[in-house]
Amino acid sequence: MHNQLLAITYSTIAVNKLTEVNRGPTKSVVELLARDYELPWIGTNLHFLAGLAGFGVMVGLRPSFNFGVSSPVARVSRLLTLGMLLAGMSVVNRGIAQGDGTQRESGRFASNLFTLGLRYLVLLIKNARGVLAFLALLALAATSLLLARELARTPPRAPSQHTEPAQHADGRAGKEATQP
Repeated sequence: MHNQLLAITYSTIAVNKLTEVNRGPTKSVVELLARDYELPWIGTNLHFLAGLAGFGVMVGLRPSFNFGVSSPVARVSRLLTLGMLLAGMSVVNRGIAQGDGTQRESGRFASNLFTLGLRYLVLLIKNARGVLAFLALLALAATSLLLARELARTPPRAPSQHTEPAQHADGRAGKEATQP
């Protein structure tokens, strides 16, 4: 949800600036975006795509919470989610690599999703102005460090699969509880 909100914020501010500020003529929309709106263009796209991916992952993980991590439904759902996420990333990578279709390096913002993300980080740091931008970058760095630390930890042991025997209302337990 946070990614979708950032995508909306970037695009709203960019549209406002397009209508409020005269930037001068350009030969193409791609030139205008590259010259004056590279950060909001990349930010909008990356945050929109990350929001979609996050939504898909949450939907894919829901059966793990509802039916248990080891249930067949949860395993199938996680695998399907991974496949869809990778397929979506493949489509995005092809689109990024094509750029504006002219095969000119100037018509591309990056060569793939990874380099687009790196370009976004560089632009964020380069364009950071003021206390709020500094605090946002600090929070992003702290979150990244926390995530790295958590991923490096030894995963906890899975709880035992021991289940209690079934009990009837009269207190009998085990197999005999199911027999009349």
